[in-house]
Amino acid sequence: MRALWPLASALLLAACSAAPAQAPSVPASVAPSGQSTAGTGGIGYRLLDGTPAERNDASVEAAFDEASAAKLIDKAPAVDFATQGVLCLYLGQRTGKWGFGVNGLTLEDGTLHIAASERTPRAGDTSTTHPAACLAIERAALPTGKLPVTAVDTVSDEFIVDGTIEVPSGSSGP
Repeated sequence: MRALWPLASALLLAACSAAPAQAPSVPASVAPSGQSTAGTGGIGYRLLDGTPAERNDASVEAAFDEASAAKLIDKAPAVDFATQGVLCLYLGQRTGKWGFGVNGLTLEDGTLHIAASERTPRAGDTSTTHPAACLAIERAALPTGKLPVTAVDTVSDEFIVDGTIEVPSGSSGP
């Protein structure tokens, strides 16, 4: 029995120090700007650098050319408008430092669904903010024409905002 202890100890030590088979996945809500993300069956997107324009009301807006994108985000985004568009989700004017993450985009039954998660401010925070996020999205995944969009909080399952965007022809969509 004593002869087995050194062998068992060596096997246990080797198992504990072995590298994991694969790196852990990074949820889209925490993916760094510029990193492409997409959930299973989802539409590819990446978070854009820059400060989205302030909107007093919650809305969903899209741009498929550089001039229109400049009205949505303060810094010209690094987007290839031949294959991508810019999609911005605005929560509107809020009291406190609200925020949110985008967890995925899917196209179901002719509607673009945005899965997001809102973050509420700390108690006592009375600052005025305009939380928003802008994404580069793959145009080929979007149908041409009017496209309904809806965003839902995946944590609370509460409605956030909805709207309609216009996807121009030439997007090589389905």
